[in-house]
Amino acid sequence: MVGTLTAEQIESYERNGLLILENVVSQEARDGVAELFRRIVDEYARELFDSGELSRLYDELPFEWRWAAIRAEVPASRPIVWRRILIDPAVYRLWFEPGLLGAAQSILGPEIRAYHLFNGRPREPHDPSQTIDWHQDAFNCDDWNAEDSRILTCWIPLVPVDAESGCLAVVPGSHRQGVLPKHTDEFGITTIRDAAEFTAEPLSVPLRPGDALIFNELVLHRSLDNVSDRVRWSVDIRFSANEPAHQTKAPGGFRVRADHEPPETFAEWAAKWDRKTGVMRRHLRRLDLYASTLSPQERRDVRSY
Repeated sequence: MVGTLTAEQIESYERNGLLILENVVSQEARDGVAELFRRIVDEYARELFDSGELSRLYDELPFEWRWAAIRAEVPASRPIVWRRILIDPAVYRLWFEPGLLGAAQSILGPEIRAYHLFNGRPREPHDPSQTIDWHQDAFNCDDWNAEDSRILTCWIPLVPVDAESGCLAVVPGSHRQGVLPKHTDEFGITTIRDAAEFTAEPLSVPLRPGDALIFNELVLHRSLDNVSDRVRWSVDIRFSANEPAHQTKAPGGFRVRADHEPPETFAEWAAKWDRKTGVMRRHLRRLDLYASTLSPQERRDVRSY
């Protein structure tokens, strides 16, 4: 099976809770997501320009610089996460990339589901408000428990990332501690309560486009500050086993591989995120209700969640 992990890779993953996979995300897949991100940035710039908040569109700038120029003129009001605006065939196809799907099947078993926690991550330079501190992905998984909630995160850069541009840092082996004490800030970002919980030295993980960092939902990780002159663009998706618990707890996901059923189509996945009729409608309406209490600028930034 394409993408199947070796015994040595599986042993390393089980020991450290993470694994670096080199050259597993195709150029075609990366180009599709990058083009989606470019469209989102362009729509955002035009909205700001039309409202008089932005002096020009900065459309002459390349992908790694345009968002930074826009945000230098119109700073973000809070940490930016793109989710609902990523319901797109380009993102859907990431779960079927052989190198990622094969790794997921090696770790979680042959029947696989796309978990409904996925994010686009624009990290402009020199904005500490965009840096999310140490956390475990289990914090953001509904009704997580050790028996039926195994998740595999795939963190995928679209540009070269290193410690200067805000790559991820991880604590190898931290998944063996279980769920750690946490707190949630005013923006709804949940992080660990005490960095003294570390069991090993943090490790920064530089990656190239095409690479992916995969890790257990209990591994401590964070993004480093982006102190470069360019935007750090990444997308993260998650796999789970195609089991009843995940179908119930993460209804906004979809079936990727099953023995006796075909994958759910993009149209079926998109229907789940329809604000009026989809299974995620209550979640989206809660976000919209929260956004209605905010300032216009904050509301615009929350609209992408």
